[in-house]
Amino acid sequence: MKPRHSEKQAEEARVQALAADAVRTQLERAQGEYNFVLAKKYAYPGTIQLLDGVTRVLPDDTWVTQLEMRTSLRGKLHRSAGHHGRFDQSALYH
Repeated sequence: MKPRHSEKQAEEARVQALAADAVRTQLERAQGEYNFVLAKKYAYPGTIQLLDGVTRVLPDDTWVTQLEMRTSLRGKLHRSAGHHGRFDQSALYH
């Protein structure tokens, strides 16, 4: 009878190992997707870094009268109606 009990234990261990492998695969996929997004985010310098770079490159006796930096906003909104007006009304964007 011991061989059957060992076979049952071996089968249970194999099923558990397969389940653990499936969870590990899901975790690795999720980590890859998360890291992809982070890599995209940090592929370009942020606004503060760009401004810092400009101030370091220009000589001290330089007077900048205009600095234009472009920003684009992309995403999905559940209810997109009226959101454009919020940006138009904000003092940050004038």
